[in-house]
Amino acid sequence: MKLVTRLCLAACAALLSLHVHAASESGEYYIQRMLSGGPASVRDVAKTLYNNGSREQEVLDVLAEVMLRDYRREDRTAADAVAWGAKALGASGNARYRPVLEEIINEAPNRKLRGHAEKALKDLPKQASDQPYKKGMVNLDKKRESGSKSQASQQGKASSASHSAAARSGGGKFSEIHQGMTTTEVIALLGAPTSETSHITGKQFRPFNFKGDDTVRIVYLYKGKGRIIFNNSSHYTHIYRVLEVIEDSNEPGYP
Repeated sequence: MKLVTRLCLAACAALLSLHVHAASESGEYYIQRMLSGGPASVRDVAKTLYNNGSREQEVLDVLAEVMLRDYRREDRTAADAVAWGAKALGASGNARYRPVLEEIINEAPNRKLRGHAEKALKDLPKQASDQPYKKGMVNLDKKRESGSKSQASQQGKASSASHSAAARSGGGKFSEIHQGMTTTEVIALLGAPTSETSHITGKQFRPFNFKGDDTVRIVYLYKGKGRIIFNNSSHYTHIYRVLEVIEDSNEPGYP
């Protein structure tokens, strides 16, 4: 009887563990981008994770594994991706990733990459984690395969329920949207907005705003859901990131 009880408790603990570490919808989107894309995709995801201060372990574990796989590569884009990954791990504040950054510091051939890892390591607690991340804890091939099967299943459901609201909207929730996400990432999660508008800000006229940050804002309006406000980071990029999310069930969807 005691053995049966112990087995039941162990099974429940395992299920709870799986639930705790299950990726959110936006997290799963980031994971699949890193697994199916090249270094440029990894770099863009790492930038977003850094900008929104993500602490989602399921996502960061995949990022850590990709970094450990790629930090020896000599091409510039891969090094840039790992550098942004280091910044994202540092911003998470999770000592679990100290061994990842320490390995890059000690063994990466790229000097600038080692420098980024050193700076990121200073942002993590000095006390070692009781669950440090080690290479191989995430099987990227299996993760990619399971993600592909899940996407195929979701596409099949969406196809059988043609013209459903979920299929039209992208199936995501406003609660999945965070600061730092790009317009492309938001559309991938929520679908296209009902309408959108844009306007310049007072910073457009500041004589010493040489960088040109926050001079333009774009607003996505989703009928019955709310609106999402994006801004630019400089004159020299056309990428807009989420500044504010306003949930409003009474949103008409038009300016």
